[in-house]
Formats: sequence, structure tokens, C-alpha cells
Amino acid sequence: MTYTGSLTSFEPGGLSLTLSSSSNVIGQSNAVLSITVDPETYMVADGTLVVMFPEYYKDSGSDQMIGVTSPSCSADGFDIENCVFNSASRSLTIVYQTVSGSSFSDARTFLIRNFKNPVTPDEKIGFSALSTD
Repeated sequence: MTYTGSLTSFEPGGLSLTLSSSSNVIGQSNAVLSITVDPETYMVADGTLVVMFPEYYKDSGSDQMIGVTSPSCSADGFDIENCVFNSASRSLTIVYQTVSGSSFSDARTFLIRNFKNPVTPDEKIGFSALSTD
């Protein structure tokens, strides 16, 4: 049996990310990672943000930028329902709900604790993100 259908009310759009650490100290543990999300169109009031991290570094005692499975995550104007880091896929999944109950199109910042700064000053590339509803 085959089912066919179509997407309705589907508005594809991108988003840009800006990432920064609360500390400039190389290799600092327990820093706070700021992830500023700026949607091209909008993000829904109840949704999920997934941020994929690149392979980090070898021989540093840790190969992950986030040191725990359930980091503390927060954002002004949001209730964070779940925040999980999966070390196998190197993905951070944030399930959120806006306090206002409204979708948004302006930049918003999520704060992630338990972040470990790189052990070298080299530029880090390979981050990606997606949002779902």
C-alpha cells in the first residue's frame, strides 16, 4: 500500500548561528557557550533546535566540547523543555517553548553550560544547525 501526500503551510528557511564562549582562556572547562540563532524567516513557538558540533580535538582528555549528557541550558523568553548532548553524533538538541506562545523571527540567544573551550587557538569550523517544529 502506498500513501501519497503533500506538505502544506511549509515555509523553508535557513538560520544563522553565532557561537561564543564566556571565557577566552584556552582549554577552560565549565564555560558558558552562547548560541545566538538568527532565523531567515521565523522559528515556531514550540520547536527543537539541533546544533551539530565538529569533531573536536584529540589527546586533550576529552573529544567533546560539551562535557555532560544533560547540560544546563537557558534562554530569556523561553522555557527549555529538554537539553541533551549526544556524544556519538556530537549533536546538542534543545526542545523549547516561547513564554509568549508566539513564533519569532528575531535573533535569540541560548546559553549552554558545561562547555569546554578548545585547547588550541585554531579556528573551529564544521558547525551546523537545524530547527524543527
